Amino acid sequence: LSVGVIEKSEHTLMLRFCIQDSGIGMNEEQQSLLFSEFTQADSSMTRRFGGSGLGLVISKKLSEMMNGRIWIENSVPGLGSTFCFSAEFGIAEAEIKEFDERVQSVGKMLSEVRVMVVDDNASARDYLTKTVLSLGAQCDPLSNGEEALSVLDKYPYDVILMDWKMPDMDGLETSQIIRQRFGDKAPKIVIVTAYGREEVIKNVQEASLDGLLIKPISPSTLLDTILQVLGFHQHLRKETYSDNFSLKPISGARILLVEDNEINREFAEELLRSEGLIVEEAHDGFEAIEQIKANRYDAVLMDIQMPNLDGIEATKRIRRLKEILEDDYYARVPIIALSANALRSDIERSLGSGMNAYVIKPIDPPILFKTLLEWIPSKTVVTDDLPIVREIRTDSTDFSILKSIDIERVKRRMLGNEKLFIKILLMFEQGHHNDLSVIEKLIREGKNSEAEPMTHTLKGLCGNIGATSLFDKLQHIDMLLKTSQTPPSETITQTHREFDTLIAEIRAFYTTYQETLDNVSSPRNENDLKELLITMKEHLESDMGIVFDTFTHIKALKNTPLKADELTSLQNALDRFDTDDQKEILNRLILQSNATTGEIADERTI
Repeated sequence: LSVGVIEKSEHTLMLRFCIQDSGIGMNEEQQSLLFSEFTQADSSMTRRFGGSGLGLVISKKLSEMMNGRIWIENSVPGLGSTFCFSAEFGIAEAEIKEFDERVQSVGKMLSEVRVMVVDDNASARDYLTKTVLSLGAQCDPLSNGEEALSVLDKYPYDVILMDWKMPDMDGLETSQIIRQRFGDKAPKIVIVTAYGREEVIKNVQEASLDGLLIKPISPSTLLDTILQVLGFHQHLRKETYSDNFSLKPISGARILLVEDNEINREFAEELLRSEGLIVEEAHDGFEAIEQIKANRYDAVLMDIQMPNLDGIEATKRIRRLKEILEDDYYARVPIIALSANALRSDIERSLGSGMNAYVIKPIDPPILFKTLLEWIPSKTVVTDDLPIVREIRTDSTDFSILKSIDIERVKRRMLGNEKLFIKILLMFEQGHHNDLSVIEKLIREGKNSEAEPMTHTLKGLCGNIGATSLFDKLQHIDMLLKTSQTPPSETITQTHREFDTLIAEIRAFYTTYQETLDNVSSPRNENDLKELLITMKEHLESDMGIVFDTFTHIKALKNTPLKADELTSLQNALDRFDTDDQKEILNRLILQSNATTGEIADERTI
C-alpha cells in the first residue's frame, strides 16, 4: 500500500492511493470490463473467487464523487495487479495549526524524553519512530522483546511503545519481565495493537501497564498518550482548557510568590493582581520561610532554582514546620512549583519534596489559573486591600520590528496587556543584554557549574518574552551544562549571534515606541502634573505598565516644578520595584503640587 500527493492547493489536497497484490492478475480484455457492473475477471463456472462485481463499481463512483478516479496501474496474469484511486480532501487547517502549536509548546519538554519502539513489523516500527521524532522526543526502534531487554540493561528510557503480538516473546510477556527486573525505575509502558479491544484492555489492566494505543495511531493521539503517561496532564489537548479562565471564584486569595528574578516576578504579579488576587513576594527560600511563618497564605508559588535556598529545600523545611510549630497549616498550604525544567525526574523530585502541583515556565495563564482553582477553595472576600481587576486589553502597538519574538503567542500569555510586555522587554534589555557574553566567558574558562544557573535563568526569560528559538537553543546548552558537558563552540556562537539580534531589535523597537509617545500631546501645567502623579499612585498595586507609561509622560513635561533629583529618586524606586518608597515619593510630590497650585488635598492625595 502506498500513498502520494498528486496536487496541492491552498485548501485541498489530491491524493493517490495504490495497492499491489499477488493475485491471479488480468489480461487487457478483463481489465477493460472490470469497472462495469456485475463483471468478474473470471466468469467461468469453476471460478475460485466469488463476489458480485459491485465492489469496484461502488469504489469508482465514490472516487468520482471526491473529484478523483480509479484505475489499474498494471496487471500481469499469474503475477498480480496494482490498483490505484485518487480523491480530493480538504486540509484541516485549524487542526493542523493547533497540533503544530502543541508540538512547539511541548517540544522543549519532550526533547530529553527517551522513547523505545518495539515492533516486529518494519513498517509499523518505522511509522511510530518517525512520528515520535516529529514530536521532538528521542526514539530508538527495536524489533523484538529480547532486543528491548538487552538495551534496557544498558540505557534508561522514559517510555516504551510495545507491540502486543510479536513472535517468540509477545509485548505483554516482555512488559512483565521489564516490570519485575526494574521495579519502580521501569519506564512507562504503552501497549500498541491492532487486535480486539476488549481482550487487549483486559490484559493491559491485569498487567497494570500504563497505556494502550489501538492502530492506526494518529500523531495527535500519540502525543496525548506520551504526555499522559509522563504526567504532563496540563499539556493535553487544548479543548481541556479555556482561554477565558477566570480567578473570580478565588478573588481576594492571598498568594506568596517566591521568585528570584525580577522579570518573572513582574509578569506573575501583574497576571495575578489583574485577576483580583493579593500577591506578596519573596526572593529566595529563606525569605519564603520567614514570610510563611509570619502570615497565612492561600497558596505559595515556588520557583525551583534560586540562590541561597532553592525551592525544593524550602518546601521541605516549610512542611517540617508542622511538627516544629505544631500547626497543621504548614502541611496543608498548597505549594505549587514554577520551573522551566520539564523532565519527569524534575517533576517527581518537586512533588516528592512536598509540593502539590507543578507549572512549567514560561507560564501559560490558563494552566496556572486552572492549577490555582484546583488547590484554593472558592471564597467571597470583602476587603479594602483588593487590587483593581482590569479587563483584558488589546492595544495596537506596532511590534513588527521584533522578528525574533512570537508576538501573538506572548500577547496571549500576557492576556493582551501590551504595556506589561513592553515594560518586560525593556527590563530584559537593560538587565540582561550582556548575560550571554558572561556565560560564554565562563564556559571558555571551564566554569560550567557557574555558567549553568545563568543559562537556566536566561532561558526562562527568553521564554517569557516569546523568543522561542533562543529558548530552544539555550535549553540545549542548559541540558549540556547540567550533565557536565561543554557545549560546542559553534552552538555558542550561533546562539550569541541570535541573542545579539534580539537585543538590537528590542532597542530599535523601544526607540520607535519612545518617539511615538513623545509625539502624543503632553500635559503642560501643574494641574496636569498632579493628575499624572495621582494616576501613578493609584496603579502602583495593580498595573505597573500604566505607572511606567505615566512616568514617561511626566519626564516629557516642560516647565514643571519637579527637580531633576526628585525625578531620579522616583526612577530609582521604580527600578527597584520598591512600592513603599514609590508611595512615599509620590505622596511628597503630590503635596508639593498642591502647594504650588494652592489647592486643598483631596482624598486621592492622602
